Amino acid sequence: MKEPAIGKAMTALDLINQDREARRLYEIREKARHDEMSLLNSAREEARAEGLTEGRAEGRAEGLSEGMAKGRTEGKLEAISAVVNTMLDRGIDVNDIADMTGLTVDKVLRIKGSN
Repeated sequence: MKEPAIGKAMTALDLINQDREARRLYEIREKARHDEMSLLNSAREEARAEGLTEGRAEGRAEGLSEGMAKGRTEGKLEAISAVVNTMLDRGIDVNDIADMTGLTVDKVLRIKGSN
């Protein structure tokens, strides 16, 4: 098994020993190979950057959507609590409040206890 450095040295030695036309063709092939590798690396980097951009945009949109949904839910809970407290302040029975709001009696009592 040859060491990589020895293999490169052998290739360089072969190149020196070739005639001008063969050397020119070799250099053209090597340049083409190098150019192809550069194009592949550039395409990989571009795809990676595009993927990161899309991922960040999706993450922001998802986070915004979740935040808005959470805010709406919290707002509804606050509104329900305010209505329940108003009904309690007006002397409406806990069982009647549960029937009117669709809440359980336990939930109405928890709202009452949180004030």
